Amino acid sequence: MTSEEDRPSQGVTMRQVADELGISLSTVSLALRGKTVIASETRERVLREAKRLGYVYNRSAANLRQRRRTLVGLVVPDITNPFVGEAALGLQSALAEQGQFAVLANTRDEVSVQGDVIASLIEERAAGIVLIPAMGTESEDLALIHESNTPAVLMNRDVPGSGLPLVGTEDAEIVRVAMDHLSEVHGIKEAAYFGGIGEAGPHVVRKEAFDGELARRQIKDVEAWDTFTGPNPAAACEAASSLLKTEGLPEAILCHSDSIAIGLIRALDEARIPADRCAIVAIDGIAASAMTTPPLTTVAVDPAHMGRDCGRLLRPSGPAERFSLPPRLIVRRSCGCGGRA
Repeated sequence: MTSEEDRPSQGVTMRQVADELGISLSTVSLALRGKTVIASETRERVLREAKRLGYVYNRSAANLRQRRRTLVGLVVPDITNPFVGEAALGLQSALAEQGQFAVLANTRDEVSVQGDVIASLIEERAAGIVLIPAMGTESEDLALIHESNTPAVLMNRDVPGSGLPLVGTEDAEIVRVAMDHLSEVHGIKEAAYFGGIGEAGPHVVRKEAFDGELARRQIKDVEAWDTFTGPNPAAACEAASSLLKTEGLPEAILCHSDSIAIGLIRALDEARIPADRCAIVAIDGIAASAMTTPPLTTVAVDPAHMGRDCGRLLRPSGPAERFSLPPRLIVRRSCGCGGRA
């Protein structure tokens, strides 16, 4: 993406300056604005290269950002995640109420790619940014958002110290709801927490809550199954298939997401293990969770509603800085209940 401030008469763009120096677009943008978050040596390199190439920063065009804008960027680690798709639909429904629309950008869960995407959206005078932060994002990585006064909301993953509002989930409560059902209805004596990215904020909180619930209820932790996986069904299926070759199947498994549970169910099917051998409960409540065999019991967090909340938080009169909905248990057959399909 480029903008008027990035198109001098010579045709040289900010992107070309970044490419010539082998640095990110966001670093070049900050340097040209004279921001102190950039090291002075780096800033001087950028200025020298911009002068050599004939790039001229157009501050008048930058001031055009003050006019009404319609584009909102939804910046996510993985656009193939069904959670993202449902959240995007919710976001768009909220934005439509104010004459705006969402565009989707994929960061591949890489901070450097995320920085370039954010810089591009800001250069295009985006009306706002809804961000599921890439793993390892720190508050300094979001400095350009504050410098440009672009409205922004974090979804699902927090960035401590960022000063940005967050629409998230009550992760400890999610785990409690799931364990209440497994313990009180099914009387389980052992369980495992399966899947997810270990460093991700939701995984950290959920796993800590899971360990606490096991200790409180005197349920055995089947630690061999407490393993990380990628966020998609294929990664979960591969991890579960490997475990099934060497480890016994736990009495119950709480899956980090519906997508991971879908992969686990596929692994059980490929190993010709009846699904009723293990009580499976997942987290998210995406539409596909009702379509598995057996249908998934899941703790729903309503990603579409999260998307709508993010869109409303972009308004100046939005709700409090941290917003979440209470989780809701949807009982189906994967946990062993007759349930409803």
